[in-house]
Amino acid sequence: DIFRNCGLENFVILTHDPCHESLENRIVYFPFWLWKRSQDNLAQPDLGTEKTFLIGSCGGRPRPFRVANYLSLLRKSYRSRCIINIWRDNIASGYDEGFDLTEEEKKEWTKIKETLPAVDNDSHSTLSCQHPAWSDAYLNLVNESTVKPRIFITEKTWKPIMSAQLFLIL
Repeated sequence: DIFRNCGLENFVILTHDPCHESLENRIVYFPFWLWKRSQDNLAQPDLGTEKTFLIGSCGGRPRPFRVANYLSLLRKSYRSRCIINIWRDNIASGYDEGFDLTEEEKKEWTKIKETLPAVDNDSHSTLSCQHPAWSDAYLNLVNESTVKPRIFITEKTWKPIMSAQLFLIL
């Protein structure tokens, strides 16, 4: 549907997990991002420009491993040089990742989640890589959809690639 809504009628999706598309039909892969960059007339990344932030990390929907990453980054001495965010929802259920938050982390999340800004749908859209976490940070900590020990790459990884940004997948 995403491809067709963008005017692409003929396409092939290549993926590591063929059954995944039926579960998550909003996920689009690298050829789409390459096409999207050209359609949006995005400037090529300027690798010589000083960045405002050391680290960018967009957490998305709260899952235990994403909340733990967010809380950890909040405690860093270089926090003021990071652009990090996560949605202010309850921790998503139904994801058996084998990763649990401590009771202290759960309490801390409950306490701070309501203080977080509402999601800006324009900059957090699946189809956007305009957020400063990709355009104005040296390193992106990618909060992928799973922390299970397998290859799993979604738009969260393609965005820093298209932004010519160094990244680490969590």
